[in-house]
Amino acid sequence: MSLPLSSQDDEEEDEEVVYELSPFEVSGPSTGGYRATSTLSATRIRTKLGATVGGAQDIRYLRNLIDEGIIPSPASFTAEGLFSEHDLPIGGDAKEGWLFDIASQATSFESAAQPKVDILAQLGFVSGIDATTFKPAPLNLVAVVDKSGSMSGDPLELVRKSLRQVVSQLGSDDQLSIVLYGSSTHIHLEPTKTSTENRDQIIASIDRIQSHGSTAMEAGLELGYQVARQSADAFVGKTRVMLFTDERPNVGRTDATGFMAMAESGSKSDIGLTTIGVGVHFGAELAEKISSVRGGNLFFFDDDESMETTFRKELDTMVLELAYDMSLKVTPAEGFFLSGLYGIPGDAVTWADDGSLSLEIATLFASRNKGAIYLGFDRTAQATESLPHTSLIATAEISYQQADNNLTRQSSLPIFLTPKRDLQEGIIKGQYLVDQYASMKLAALLYESGEYQSAAQIAKTFARKSLPFPDKKLEIERKLASELAQQLAKDCKSRGLSLADSPQTRASQANILEGEWIEADSGFLDSPREILRFTKNQTVELFSTTDENPLTFISESEFSLNKRSILFENWGRTLRYRLKGAILSLREGDITTNYIRKSGLAAAEETTLMKRLQDSVGGLPDQEEIALLSRS
Repeated sequence: MSLPLSSQDDEEEDEEVVYELSPFEVSGPSTGGYRATSTLSATRIRTKLGATVGGAQDIRYLRNLIDEGIIPSPASFTAEGLFSEHDLPIGGDAKEGWLFDIASQATSFESAAQPKVDILAQLGFVSGIDATTFKPAPLNLVAVVDKSGSMSGDPLELVRKSLRQVVSQLGSDDQLSIVLYGSSTHIHLEPTKTSTENRDQIIASIDRIQSHGSTAMEAGLELGYQVARQSADAFVGKTRVMLFTDERPNVGRTDATGFMAMAESGSKSDIGLTTIGVGVHFGAELAEKISSVRGGNLFFFDDDESMETTFRKELDTMVLELAYDMSLKVTPAEGFFLSGLYGIPGDAVTWADDGSLSLEIATLFASRNKGAIYLGFDRTAQATESLPHTSLIATAEISYQQADNNLTRQSSLPIFLTPKRDLQEGIIKGQYLVDQYASMKLAALLYESGEYQSAAQIAKTFARKSLPFPDKKLEIERKLASELAQQLAKDCKSRGLSLADSPQTRASQANILEGEWIEADSGFLDSPREILRFTKNQTVELFSTTDENPLTFISESEFSLNKRSILFENWGRTLRYRLKGAILSLREGDITTNYIRKSGLAAAEETTLMKRLQDSVGGLPDQEEIALLSRS
């Protein structure tokens, strides 16, 4: 990969300019694919590359399931896979000499699947790489191919086509090896420069790959890493193992010859790993595991078209690592707290006592698309409902090790509410894509839990959402959401369930309050402390409690609520409310009262199934009640 990412120079610096590259020549035998004079000839690229996190790079498998009329499992959904398929530009430039930096925007947000998110912020990765002049280091690629019996026919032919496509794009300074595994493991092609004089030999070697035997992935990967280490010693450039398989790797093994142990060990020797699922989807768990390893990413190919498109457009970037060990810390400003995190694979997220959130990202890869992480925020009970566009929402701090020179970069960035006239494409698309991810994943989780009507209603609600602006890729997402909603509605009908009877009603919303809430500070009564007991019948009972009289009934009222307010009909009072975990905040004028959910008379569960699943989709780790209360 020693040629520039573009064969033309141009003085135009606008990152949105699109360049037409020069024509290319085709040579070589008809069975060997084409050989281009430039690694990216006949493609269109922007002058600035983007950056994206490792892990899943698409949701192609999910799309296939829905297209086949199958209601997908929650494991089929990854936010980072969805975001990686879209260009999410945010504007701005990296500092001179930096491979990337971050930029931010924030705006209002509303989602039935994420009711605790009022503000959505985008942290966009701004690349400092100019695709017209940047020259990637030569690539030493070791292809490890599963040739077991299950790969016979179309799967193995897809691998052969993939390798031919790769060879057609590698430069004369690049190098390819092939390791095969089945019942036995062996080196099929010794490390060979992909020069003009060697291409016919390499293509012939690829054509000779035949299916045979059982699967021994660990043995194949072990030999692949051995070849990678030995060949890397005499190679000037980057070394990467690319695994092609239809078998799900066993990430549970912890011994030295297990999949993850070898990936970890290889990463310490600066050997990256790209895992390619051939006709099989590995799911979110494996994507998270692989992304936790430095230099790890994951792709899925189900047909010739998806393979050819990905390799033709993304081969140079899918193996181009920009940064390692990126640390991101987000500290909410006064009056706000974090309520959602979208686009980060894995669970390396930790809370601090001050309400800040820290996370680690093992690798950032270059990308044709501008990548992004999205953060959800909500206001604390004391925050004003109407905020000026200049309001500070949070501060983000990053540090990372630059891949090309090992320099450590550090940056700090305030996140402000952005005036609507200044909103960039990335945050506008993000409002739709985050809602899509949250709604579709929540629907799948509800369906898996047997809540068929709720699943159908959530999917239906999002499917009716309008696109923010005409966009071909967003239109594909709208159709995908509509197809899932139709499948879930059809499933309800087959079970004799009506969506009209779905629990998405005001009464069911009121049920989230069901239970007993004990006052944490001033409330309806001047003294003593009070207890509110919400019932299934949309009534609330008010009690007082003291050491001498633990429970004294005071009054009761019917109540109704919408998204923001509760009307206590018999008491003639309307209060604003916020529900955050086990904390209920009621506000009247400038006075806010906080209540803590307790088991007792009502013996209510702390959270409903719907709320627990909404929280899981939100992507944040659990917090202690005291942490919630301290930020309320």
